[in-house]
Amino acid sequence: MESSPNPFHTVGKLFPADEVVPPVGVDAETPVVDALRLMLEKRFSQLTVEDVNGRLQGVFSLWSLARLLESQPGLKIEDLVVDDVLTQIPKVTVRDPLEPVLEMLDRTEAVLVVSPRGPQAIVTPWDVLDYYYAQARPFILLGEIEQGLRQLVVGSMDDDELSACIEANLGRRYADGRLPATVEELSFDELRQIICSRVGWPHFEGLLGRMKTVVDGRLQAIRDIRNDVFHFRGEAEPRDVERLAADREWVVQRLARMREVDDG
Repeated sequence: MESSPNPFHTVGKLFPADEVVPPVGVDAETPVVDALRLMLEKRFSQLTVEDVNGRLQGVFSLWSLARLLESQPGLKIEDLVVDDVLTQIPKVTVRDPLEPVLEMLDRTEAVLVVSPRGPQAIVTPWDVLDYYYAQARPFILLGEIEQGLRQLVVGSMDDDELSACIEANLGRRYADGRLPATVEELSFDELRQIICSRVGWPHFEGLLGRMKTVVDGRLQAIRDIRNDVFHFRGEAEPRDVERLAADREWVVQRLARMREVDDG
């Protein structure tokens, strides 16, 4: 039986297998100016430090250098070797949970990922931010799209028109219960039905587009992605996230168009 993917956020998920870049190491006797040139070239803020036998000694970082120079203003960088600025940072493995790493990064500038084979990667706050942003982006885009559509509905229909449209399109569904009274009470698909219904569409034609079928197809595609994302049926595909970004921009433009009409 094929094993299920780990549903929890671990350090290893920061670095997918096909994107792993082992940390760049330097010898402890490397001049600091040479280490800085390497860091500028690679755009790194830390380098692992090894002894002559390749054993890990610690990390050289911009922060460790800054602390040393601040505490001893008379020092010249040209006189320093990496071993003079050596520092230690917490060590974790790819299997460790990610949440404690956040606490570590609150106290230090980086975390070293190690294995029996040696250093595997250096985790910085940017790595964690980038990972969590990728995880959160579909939810953020969907939230903005739905909130924007609600504003479009509220700005295009008065309360009586909205109530009549809800009754005409959703009355049977809520025959045994209370009908939604506001756009906030509508599900995304109910918003779609209100917008693309026979009663509702005249309020949005021209604002959202000329062809109802095109708008309805766009909203159905958003709904399907939303259902997958909010029910955690796997991570959103990159093409779906980019589609949501385009749909968000579409909603932004339609809101701007509605406000121009209102201001005019």
